[in-house]
Amino acid sequence: MTGASRADKSYRCPKSEGVPLWSLPNRLSLTRIFLIPLILLLLCTASKHLLFLSLILFIVAGITDGLDGYVARRLKLSSTFGLYLDPLADKLLICSVLITLTYLRQVPLWMTLLMVGRELLVSSLRAFYAYGGLRMASSSYGKAKTLFQIVGVSATILSLFSGYLHRYFHLFGFVSLCGALFLSLLSAVLYLYPLSTSPTQAAP
Repeated sequence: MTGASRADKSYRCPKSEGVPLWSLPNRLSLTRIFLIPLILLLLCTASKHLLFLSLILFIVAGITDGLDGYVARRLKLSSTFGLYLDPLADKLLICSVLITLTYLRQVPLWMTLLMVGRELLVSSLRAFYAYGGLRMASSSYGKAKTLFQIVGVSATILSLFSGYLHRYFHLFGFVSLCGALFLSLLSAVLYLYPLSTSPTQAAP
């Protein structure tokens, strides 16, 4: 077994002959991307009803994050395109909403910078592995990080129109995002560790 295959459980990209480009899992990922502009637009309004709608759309987008992978495995519709589209859609959703919430002064700038920086770093690593024909598999910490992010962002959006409960939802959202940040940095270190121990074998 080579160092490349051991590095963060990376493995050769699976063949995807026979899987249509517009398969159901890929459509779910694309739906998540298409929802982003609408969510951001609604977030910047002062209407409680529109803010509530932005929360619903964000939760729906978050659900598709787990649903597309499940459908791909269940229906055997995994494809190379989908393997890269899914995490891209996830990062675009989370990062864009975090940046918007920071603009609205609901999430600290330092937290958003660290999370977005981590996503850029991991995306660069994925591109590095892809160049060698490998896929960097998601770790359990990375998946937990995404869950904490969705919960934290949802609670923060909810705090925008929750009246006297604002401080409680905002605090819950902040604590959840702190947990997400910890998992983000931890998973980033785990992604980087194989490269630091065997840099010449990280890719063929």
